[in-house]
Amino acid sequence: AASPDGRRDTPASFGTMRVAASLLLIAAGALGAPVTSLPGYDGKLPFASDSGYIAVDSSPHTKHMFYWMVYADGVPAEQAPTVLWLTGGPGCSSLYAFMTEHGPLHNSGNGTLVQNPYSWNKAPANIVYLEAPVGVGYSWAEDGNYSTGDNETARVNLGVLLGLADRFPHIRSNDLYIAGESYAGHYVPQLANAVVQANVANPAKALPLRGWMVGNPSWSFDDGSHYFDFMQLHSIIDRADYRAALATCGGSMAPPRSAACDAALAVLRNQTIGINPYDVIGKCNGKPSLTGGCFTQQAVADAESSRLSRPESSWAEASGPRGLAQTFVPCIDVTPAVDYFGRSDVRAALHVDANAFAWDVCSQHVEYRYYAHTVAPIYADLVPSHRVLVYSGEIGRA
Repeated sequence: AASPDGRRDTPASFGTMRVAASLLLIAAGALGAPVTSLPGYDGKLPFASDSGYIAVDSSPHTKHMFYWMVYADGVPAEQAPTVLWLTGGPGCSSLYAFMTEHGPLHNSGNGTLVQNPYSWNKAPANIVYLEAPVGVGYSWAEDGNYSTGDNETARVNLGVLLGLADRFPHIRSNDLYIAGESYAGHYVPQLANAVVQANVANPAKALPLRGWMVGNPSWSFDDGSHYFDFMQLHSIIDRADYRAALATCGGSMAPPRSAACDAALAVLRNQTIGINPYDVIGKCNGKPSLTGGCFTQQAVADAESSRLSRPESSWAEASGPRGLAQTFVPCIDVTPAVDYFGRSDVRAALHVDANAFAWDVCSQHVEYRYYAHTVAPIYADLVPSHRVLVYSGEIGRA
């Protein structure tokens, strides 16, 4: 549900989203099965899991949302809390977090899987990796519509949670948490807000949301303006140039900006070429297909600036054919993950539908067009009644 201008989601429009009406649109059905083996790992898997789909909305507009639930290590799933994980972007896959961050197995780089001693399911907790919004990873839509935004993503993710809770009753009998990174700074609180509203609208189907956590979160269009603050604090850009640019920009680098301000920022941007936004003191491996070239999150910040500097009536056009969805992971060689999840035997092991796209880290199909300018009011509303953790890396911008 977009705001009345049809272009932008706002905290106000989200806060008044008619949850009861939205729930009527959710005909959540589940199709999943245990994952009994994985190519690249010899022998019995060191964890139990279930993967498959939750169907949200009725045909011909059904969205088939892919999930992978990893059960808690050391305790019965029925006695453990559940954490829903959402990777940001917008438009990037949670399976990449499984394979490179906190899942129980990591790809060694040659297709062989090795155990991760720091897997989150050792907390212990049941971890659900959801590929959202529709069009990300193995999630697909029957009608081929992959245009979405904050409100619609929250509505569909709520449908997935309700469908999962119907399939796995232990979700309703233990604490539930929602977690994510980057643009999930929008996804997570917006979904939490939707859960709170849904619980009021339908207590019989209430979800036991205890809290949420977000890492390096994006929660406002003003986030991009702090990119150069971060870079100069780490001595990556020249401090004198930074101060000159700040003066030219009138004390704030936030959009909308003057042409002179943009020119001053271009000088700073050139000094960040080749910098890895996830580890500013580490190497930038680039995207293999770009012959070593490196993007940074500033590309997204520039898109936001372009969007905000134009009239609202032109926002959708200004955002380009895919909106502002992220279509790459800067400075990270994602080839091992793309190759692995692209294998037909891996798709079969994970019960992936034949209609799903070829897997990629960040979707080329999602058209993410409707954004809340800020989600800060949701934090203010829900923090008093929930456990909330906001964490950021000292050397990571994204």
